[in-house]
Amino acid sequence: MSRLPDTERLTFRRFTNADLDNVEQLNGDAEVMRFLDGGPQPRAEIEERVLPELIADQNENGLGRWAAETVDGTFVGWFSTHARTPDDGPMEFWASSDDPTVVSIGYRLSRAAWGKGYATEGAKALLRWAFLSLRATEVVASTMAVNKGSRNVMEKIGLHHDRTIHIDWPDPLPGTEHGEVEYRLRRDEWITLRPARPDEAGELTELVMRSKAYWGYDDAFMAACREELTLRPEDIEQRRMFVATAGDELAAVATLDGAPPDGELGTLFVDPAFIGQGLGKRLYRHVTALARAMGFASLSIDADPNAEPFYKAMGATRVGSAPSGSIPGREVPLMRVDLAS
Repeated sequence: MSRLPDTERLTFRRFTNADLDNVEQLNGDAEVMRFLDGGPQPRAEIEERVLPELIADQNENGLGRWAAETVDGTFVGWFSTHARTPDDGPMEFWASSDDPTVVSIGYRLSRAAWGKGYATEGAKALLRWAFLSLRATEVVASTMAVNKGSRNVMEKIGLHHDRTIHIDWPDPLPGTEHGEVEYRLRRDEWITLRPARPDEAGELTELVMRSKAYWGYDDAFMAACREELTLRPEDIEQRRMFVATAGDELAAVATLDGAPPDGELGTLFVDPAFIGQGLGKRLYRHVTALARAMGFASLSIDADPNAEPFYKAMGATRVGSAPSGSIPGREVPLMRVDLAS
């Protein structure tokens, strides 16, 4: 069964019958339940209805609610992802779906866990999970307008306020008169392209090394490649270097080197965590479009042998071989993309 990956400080698991005390401590707290219809719940209701629902809220495809604990095993609450079918009505009432194209995220934390950054940390994990593993095209969330804590978390992880709506609740909670706020983020907003910054040189170097190692090269090979693959602040200042970011994570890097008419796609690496997400294609198209606009007629590529099929699929052709910049006697595919056609 798919499971939400752990973060630096949080681990996630499915609920079990052994969580009765944990859920009672969570749902029995009036402050925790302040913005939730019905307020605190008694132990009998939790045992008979709430906990069985939490246990049943498990999907083989990675949807549902996960109990969250600190690394020392302290229960802090839950985080959730659910597939929804959008309509013009309030998100609160969107129907459940088996298709995770649109995913709603949520969480509930015990009062002892407030103010420690767990909500933001866990919500970032939900966002990453929804876009990368569930392949959602949009993530949504909603809360009461007066729930400033949850609104701050949504904004910290990149969701933007879409609308405020007013629902005619039969037994409104205090603050209902200010409405419900709905937040959204599309996948193409979460993954963005921008120029690299010199202060990112170290982090980008490690990204490049992870990407190279993805192909199964041994430690000796990787050590021999490090000097060639190291990116320095001055490299970023002097080269046309672009990165793809996923939220606040660096996910891929590419460079356009040389001067028209013939240049080079000097670097194109995708962090293994993001391989298969289309980032390589986006960066490739970004660089080649820029090169074409700048008057380049062609770009050469010294390709890793494992990447040759990717470049061929993107329209490049192999024109020969080039010596490796790291391994004496090793040759790599020399490829070219014609930008004039």
